[in-house]
Amino acid sequence: MRFCAKRRFNAAMIGCIPAALIFTPVVQAAPVPVTGVLTSPGFVPGLIESNGQALTHIQTPAGWYAPLGATCKACAVGELSRAVNEADPVSRTNALSGLKFTQAVVNIGSGAKFDLGVTVTNDSVGIVLSELGTDVQFTGDPVSVYPTTNGVRVGSWVRAIVAEDYGDTGSLWRNTYGNLTMHAFVTVFRLSDFTNDTGLLSFDGVELAGNSGYDPNLVATITDPVPPYVPGASHVLPATATFAPGFAVAPETNAQTVASITTSEGTFTALTGLTCTSVSGGAVYQTDTNVPLTTAEAMSGLTFTELVGNANSMDFSIGWTVNSTNDRVRFFLSECEVDALGTMDKMIVYPLSGTTRISTWALELNSPAYGAASPKWSAIRITDKHNPGFYGSLATFALSDFTNGTPVALSGVTGFRLVCPLIGGAQADPSVFGMYEVPLPPPPGTLIKIH
Repeated sequence: MRFCAKRRFNAAMIGCIPAALIFTPVVQAAPVPVTGVLTSPGFVPGLIESNGQALTHIQTPAGWYAPLGATCKACAVGELSRAVNEADPVSRTNALSGLKFTQAVVNIGSGAKFDLGVTVTNDSVGIVLSELGTDVQFTGDPVSVYPTTNGVRVGSWVRAIVAEDYGDTGSLWRNTYGNLTMHAFVTVFRLSDFTNDTGLLSFDGVELAGNSGYDPNLVATITDPVPPYVPGASHVLPATATFAPGFAVAPETNAQTVASITTSEGTFTALTGLTCTSVSGGAVYQTDTNVPLTTAEAMSGLTFTELVGNANSMDFSIGWTVNSTNDRVRFFLSECEVDALGTMDKMIVYPLSGTTRISTWALELNSPAYGAASPKWSAIRITDKHNPGFYGSLATFALSDFTNGTPVALSGVTGFRLVCPLIGGAQADPSVFGMYEVPLPPPPGTLIKIH
């Protein structure tokens, strides 16, 4: 009697089954596509990497996980491949052991066997399966996975992995196999996904078989999700500024640049304005109307009294790469209010690598983040001579303040995307985006005792 191998159990059948055989069936987990990966040293968005990469984390809808690589015990056929700037693997089994993401064995056929390093008795352990395809392939290849104990298949259990089970990890690299561009398709499955047999199942390995064109690059295991990254001390601090040449009348009509920033961390004068590379929506308000500005020009540099009102979003370039380990780098951002002081409009900042968002990192800046308002100034919208008065306020932050991203600290940031959502009929009006560095504390003094 094989009713327990079915996915659904019909309660009406209980009357014809001996009581000793009645049990509660396990609900199958179903394979889950992997939606993101982190590797070391890391892929650069938009580039085709050729250096070797090691897998460090995978992402599913349930969160991020740190996989443990399995050990390949047997792989009799297939061609070794690797990233073109990576050292040759010693053997097929070496290429498939551990977490070497850009090493693979192409066209294995049957008989690739792996020791998982753990005995699996329930769904608390997930099995990670990764397979390579070319840059014109959009899903992973099917393969049959058999649970094994000491390298021997357990009963008739099998899991057929199909195209819909994989997630496309997206990152590309040039491979030594035919000098092709490759990327990886990854899935996670669990004990209850195995079918075609009954009874209790336990296993300590898996065997891949049944597809002569299958191209594995690793097998691994996962257990509990990795806790998300949590920032330490917040550097989202209210800020005030001094200006050059300085406000003299109210409302001021001269262009004013930010000369210094003061927060609870100190006063800083070595400031750099970021370069705005693109703006979606909005209109320029400027104090000097002799040279009409584009929205990108108005948002570049340190000019505080040139702004873009009601923009949808804008991208900025830092000019170099910043990591959250650069914990003394600070960024400052303004938001402007028209005519009357009030609640500052919300802005959301996303870190970029080039023009690509980095994972799902984000920082939301709301009214309490900003310092006291600047003096009032007058600016003109060239298109219709609209001429309101403005007050501007400043907030500072560091890369370590971003949340909702990967389980490791944010790195590789070359710019930001600033989004001004429409809330209550209003959008934010930023005018300046810049950066500075908190200096190192002075070295401890030396006490000299004179006798």
